[in-house]
Amino acid sequence: MLQAAIALGIGVAALPILLTLPVWLLPRLRFISRATRTRAQLRAGLDTDLLALRALTHQKVAAIAKVDPDALGAWRRGDPAVTQRLAGLELRSVGIRMP
Repeated sequence: MLQAAIALGIGVAALPILLTLPVWLLPRLRFISRATRTRAQLRAGLDTDLLALRALTHQKVAAIAKVDPDALGAWRRGDPAVTQRLAGLELRSVGIRMP
């Protein structure tokens, strides 16, 4: 009887955990993978211009518009302040602080 109660208690606790774990774990693993790849690229010499381009392609329009109303135009003109802010936006999105 005691063994059945223990097994039932473990089963009742394990089921929600096993159902919830993949929902939490998969996005977390993707985040870790993206941050790891970005760190490796930074060590390999990834510059702010490419990071800014990644921000323009990956970030939400509202976040880009907060950087500059014409962020794409400023990036094309080579505006260093906007490029730096866009690069920072992309780095923050992958969990990396600006050096």
